Amino acid sequence: MTIAKPGRVEIIYSFALVFLGVLLPPLASSAPPNPFPSPLVKKAAEMRILRKQYKEALALLLSASEQDQKDADYDEELTYALLCTNELDKCVKEATIRLKKQPNNYHLYRSRAVAYEKKKEYKKAIADYTKQIELRPMSVFIYRDRAELYKLTGQFQLAQNDLATAANIKKYNELALDNASLNMTLLLKNGHFKEAERILPQYLAGKPLKNFYLSDIAKEFAASGRADCAIKCATRYLQLTGEATRSGPLEGVKAADETAVRELLVSLYLQQQKSDQAMSVLNAGISQWEPLVKQAPSETSARGGRAKINLSRLLIDRAEIYVAQGKRESARGDLERSLSLFPDASRAKELLKKLSSQAK
Repeated sequence: MTIAKPGRVEIIYSFALVFLGVLLPPLASSAPPNPFPSPLVKKAAEMRILRKQYKEALALLLSASEQDQKDADYDEELTYALLCTNELDKCVKEATIRLKKQPNNYHLYRSRAVAYEKKKEYKKAIADYTKQIELRPMSVFIYRDRAELYKLTGQFQLAQNDLATAANIKKYNELALDNASLNMTLLLKNGHFKEAERILPQYLAGKPLKNFYLSDIAKEFAASGRADCAIKCATRYLQLTGEATRSGPLEGVKAADETAVRELLVSLYLQQQKSDQAMSVLNAGISQWEPLVKQAPSETSARGGRAKINLSRLLIDRAEIYVAQGKRESARGDLERSLSLFPDASRAKELLKKLSSQAK
């Protein structure tokens, strides 16, 4: 069902919905005709559906006149509200009436199919799921829903076929995302920078499955002198790896690549003389690795060793910015901390030696 998200509702409706939600008393199904314009009633009903206030939504929809309902196209909201309030017979009736006028309305078939399923009229439900598949053949969940009904009715081979189809569609969708990453990489490697820049916003709006593509793309943009595009890709990469670390710490190649991309982003910001943004990126990385060093202090463990190496690198990077800013004591503190984690850090040794010689 097409339902507006609260954050996207037009401003004129946002204010009105506040009054509808706060000032109006709960409406009964026998409420008098609603004094508000029909589109506004529809928006108010959509908001209540989003909040799972199905009875209130249904009352609002029923309070509108038949002409208002027709003008505002209440079909999808009304049948869905009937379904969610367990008015199954009414849901089937209303959906059937409206499907005569809109024979290709996917949402009406969806509501009626679920109503039939709840009524245990599985044959009719399967027919409606089949119609949904005809209208949206690439929707994975419809095949899964129909497979469940096939199982309930003992049609196990058909259920297996539907589940196999759903799995193939899922793989196709994942491959399409991967192909988008590969296409972007090939455009950059072959020098088609303008086309790569053109499709970049659309590409980043999705969620690439392979983060290493994004790191390569960021590096290609940076190498071609397109710092703004590189920054966007590197930032998106770090967002994705940040989501990944919520289920567990990054290790091995992934951890090293994350730090490399973070350092790339820092260098790009510094090239643009945006030291505050560079420092923010470094501080975020240091905050990420500090707890892991405390959790796995042993250098012999893969996690502990990797965390120490990455934290050491970022501390040195931050120390270099501190030196450029004239904050020598802060730089010295980061360098000493870096060497305590990774004594062989030659870059830290050289920078600390330089600071000591300047102090003399």
